[in-house]
Order: sequence, then C-alpha cells, then structure tokens
Amino acid sequence: MTCMYERTTRIEKDVGEYEQIRCSVVRKFEVKTRGIEIDSVPGVDLWKFPYPSNFSDVGELHISTHQVLYIPTGISIFFPNLKDLSVINCGLKELKQNDMKSFPDLKFLLLFGNAVEVLEKDLFKFNPKLVIIDMNMNNLKHIDAHVFDHLNGLGSLNFAGNLCITLSMTGPEGVKEVIDEIRKRCQNFGALGGKKKIVIEGKQRGKYFWIFVGCGIITGIFSICAFARIAFGIVKGCGSP
Repeated sequence: MTCMYERTTRIEKDVGEYEQIRCSVVRKFEVKTRGIEIDSVPGVDLWKFPYPSNFSDVGELHISTHQVLYIPTGISIFFPNLKDLSVINCGLKELKQNDMKSFPDLKFLLLFGNAVEVLEKDLFKFNPKLVIIDMNMNNLKHIDAHVFDHLNGLGSLNFAGNLCITLSMTGPEGVKEVIDEIRKRCQNFGALGGKKKIVIEGKQRGKYFWIFVGCGIITGIFSICAFARIAFGIVKGCGSP
C-alpha cells in the first residue's frame, strides 16, 4: 500500500487544533478477498514529505476510488493511532467487528459510495470514541438496532441514499432521530418492508397500465367513428348538386 504522506490540521471542539499526518493511498491498490494483509506502507515524494519519521503520528488513512472490497488487515501495525478512516467509492462490500476493533482511537469513519448491506450488532464495540459516521450511498438494508449502543459521543450520522433509510442529521437530537428511524425501518426491510413495497408498487403499475390501455382503445374507437362521420359527410356533400 503506497501512501502520499502530508501534514494536515484538524480542529475539534473538545481538543482544539492539532496536526496529524495523512496517508492518501496512491498507485494501484486492490483488496478483492478477505484477509489481505498490509506488509508495507512506502511513501511517494509528491509533496517533499516522502516518509514520516514516526508512524504513530499518522492519524488519517484515506482510500478513494480503488477496488477495496474488504478492509485489509495489518493497518494498525503501521498506524496504531488512527483517528480518521476513509474508504470512499471503493465498492466495499461488508464491514465486520474484526475490521474495526484494531482502531480504538477512531473518531471519524467515512465509508460513502460503497456497497455495504448490513451493519451487525456490536460492530463498533471497540470504537467508543467515534464522533462521525458517514455511510451515504451504500446498499444498507439491515442495521442492528443496538449497533450504536457503545457510542456516547456521536455528533453526526449520515445514512442518506440507502435502501432501508435515507437520512442525515447532526447534533445530539439529530443523531437520536437517525437512530430511531434506523430502529423502525432497518430491522426487517428485506423480509417485509422492502419486498412488500416492491410487490404493491408492481400491482399498482399493472393496474394503471391496463386502465391506460383500455382508455386508449375506447378513445381510438370514438376517434375512428368521428372521422368516418366527417369523411362521409364531406363525400356526400361533394356529390350533391
């Protein structure tokens, strides 16, 4: 996994301003099967900052538009103090507790534009510091009702553009509203709500289709009759002295 390392500045409400190093993954990087382990994190000299002197200063890992279907293992060996993890538009298929438990200091999780369908119970059990979770534009159809139980400092949840829910809110009240909606909508979506909705919509479309066809036929008949009468009248009129 090749990184472009650069220094970034972040401001947090309770912490203030601080610097950290970001690794933005460059060059070809693919994770097509589960269990792929990162064995090195070399840097490229794009910003005259080729390699951090201390990997513990790397606080952000950014992976975008690479084919990463699963979270690779071994990230925490190189980046033990990771606070920001972004996997964006990579086709990520699933997220498991084992993928997350190596990041106890994680605060920002950005996974938008992927293909995750399920968030399991206790997924974030080992990530109690999470503040922002962004899973916009995934394929989520089941989210366990207690997946956020270990997270007391959540400030933003973005679940817009998913199958069972499309909602994004910030602040304590907003976060509570998103969680309540998830508990209502995302427990049996595949078994009940989603399929039922599709069936009902299909029946309605079928009914409206035949009504439309019937109306078209009737309208066509009246149009032909009216045209014939007009045409007949014109012919008769032309033949009169």
